[in-house]
Amino acid sequence: MKKIFYAIGFVIITLNAHSQTNTKNTNDSAVIVFADTIFDFGTIKEADGKVTHVFEFKNDGKSPLVVLDAKASCGCTVPEWTKTPIESGQSGVLEVTYNPAKRGGVFTKSVTVKSNAVGQVRLLYITGTVEPSVTSKIGHFSNQLKRHFGMWDFILGGIGLIIIGIAVNMILGQKKKNKVEIVDNIENVENVDENDN
Repeated sequence: MKKIFYAIGFVIITLNAHSQTNTKNTNDSAVIVFADTIFDFGTIKEADGKVTHVFEFKNDGKSPLVVLDAKASCGCTVPEWTKTPIESGQSGVLEVTYNPAKRGGVFTKSVTVKSNAVGQVRLLYITGTVEPSVTSKIGHFSNQLKRHFGMWDFILGGIGLIIIGIAVNMILGQKKKNKVEIVDNIENVENVDENDN
């Protein structure tokens, strides 16, 4: 499954790179060229938090280049970019930050970049594998149980009530035992008093 997923990603990236090379500057407009359009983080740990990659691009056109917008395919991915116009021959950056929280497993996210350049739209990709934290593994297991059994919360709640009931009975039983012992001691004291008279 991973191989198919990566193969599809490779085809999309190749087509995107091909479209960038085919959009030669036919007039005086800006031309945006990225040094790379995909970055693989490899294996990252969810517990380590957010990861960031910086995509560098250059204006190979004659007019100033302005990146108008960059949108990620998911709320877990946040792009930031050079907002000022980039003159001919100059470079800019687009920084992509990915938050792996509660997202264990393989991921591929895209960022759609819109600019005033020839072709206007470019796609960037980040990929990798998130090693989930222990709490995420427990949460995932709990979610699987809920999905399959539907009554997980009810079962846990019932077990909790049983445990509380046992604890209360133990405490109350201990108090009753103590009361009986105290009463026995009082009777013994009263009997001693009667014998003394």
